[in-house]
Parts: sequence; C-alpha cells; structure tokens
Amino acid sequence: MSSIEESIKEIQDVFCFFEDPMQKIEQLIDYGKMASGISDDLKTDDNKIIGCTSMAWVVCRKDNEQIFISTDSESYIVRGLLHLLEKILNGRAEHEILSVKG
Repeated sequence: MSSIEESIKEIQDVFCFFEDPMQKIEQLIDYGKMASGISDDLKTDDNKIIGCTSMAWVVCRKDNEQIFISTDSESYIVRGLLHLLEKILNGRAEHEILSVKG
C-alpha cells in the first residue's frame, strides 16, 4: 500500500490533468457516482456531518489497528470528496493518519 502522501499525490495528479475547473467538478461528480455509499440505517444523526450544506454522513471503525471509514452524501460533489477521503485513509493505522502534516 502506498503512503498517505503518495495517495494524495496520485489524486492531485488526476485533477492537475484538467485545465478547466468545470472538468475538475465533473471528475468529483464521477467519483461521487462511483462511491458505494452507506446503507440507510447508518444515515443517523450520530453519523451526520454537522455544518455540511448537503446531507452527509461518515462512519468510522477500527479493525486490527486499522481505521476504516464509510461515507455518503445526497450531493454527488460532496460524495466524491468523501470518496477521496476514503481512498486516502482506509486501511491505515491510526498513528499513520495522525502523523500527516497539513
């Protein structure tokens, strides 16, 4: 598995390919359409992302020291952004996620 930084770089490379900002938005929408989402029973207030203009949810679990998140949104753009977060973080150790510098 590549590092978090390498995963971020791969995503940056995809978006740098597009010169037109609308193409970048279309790519996010495509990611949103590809995302598996979460089941309706997990779309609870406890899992809701507070402050997001779209309805959006995130569910986290830890399994054998690895973190896994599942996300969903009613907006394809937000769903695409959350899908990228899943791609970057899923299967990582907690210490690896916490070590990332902004």
